Amino acid sequence: MELVLKSEYLNAAVKIAKADSFSFADLIVKAMDYKGVRENIFPDYMRNDTLGIKTCVYCNAQFAITAETEPALTPAMIKKRGKRRGRKPQPRPAILRANYELDHNLPKSSYPYLCTNFYNLIPCCSSCNKHKSKYPLDFTLYAKNGDDLEPLYFELPTDDLLKFQLRHVCGGLHVELKDRVGGTLAEEFNKRFAIDAIYKEHSEEIRELLWRHNIYSSSGIAALKDGFKDLFLDGFDINRFILGTYADTEDVFKRPLTMMKQDIMKQLMK
Repeated sequence: MELVLKSEYLNAAVKIAKADSFSFADLIVKAMDYKGVRENIFPDYMRNDTLGIKTCVYCNAQFAITAETEPALTPAMIKKRGKRRGRKPQPRPAILRANYELDHNLPKSSYPYLCTNFYNLIPCCSSCNKHKSKYPLDFTLYAKNGDDLEPLYFELPTDDLLKFQLRHVCGGLHVELKDRVGGTLAEEFNKRFAIDAIYKEHSEEIRELLWRHNIYSSSGIAALKDGFKDLFLDGFDINRFILGTYADTEDVFKRPLTMMKQDIMKQLMK
């Protein structure tokens, strides 16, 4: 937290709105300065890669990144610059722009005192945040001892898998979201976020993954390693190269579609 909590922010005055125009929950949210946390603290938290998250946590199909940008010019700033014509413009400090939204695992309308709790904030895309709304979902980024760290996974249906294995059919295949240990979480995700429908539109990604799986057999991987060993490519990872994304489970939220690609490759390797 020391990396993101600036002293000037902690000591800044907080303006509280008039009570007659807001609910008690709204007043708590304003008193805790949720807007300030969302705009000034969380982007820095994401930027420092503390969470290792760069995609929507719910769909894993959209980027969720913090970008360093130049602040937009306000009308007042433009007017002020006009008066300084002929002078060298003063550099403006870069700002961090959050290209994602924050969903509250427990809605702030019911749990306003958790509105700025980082354990309750889920980085997600605008579409997933809109469809999740206040709907309760038995899913969180953070797990307690004994919890399943990977409750969901993607799978090629048996018919599609056989088409590929027996006839080498790679086109028109689709994946399905499944519960790893019973439950109805996959069903809830499809109901809220239409995950299967979204991934049906990424069938070309599946096709390319199947191509690479067939081309890079064990002997093919060995030949590839021999071919690359003299190139001295910094940080080269053969598994990441073949998969087309990160190969380690802990990196699923660093690039869109990574969870699906990792799961399908594991299924093919069985």
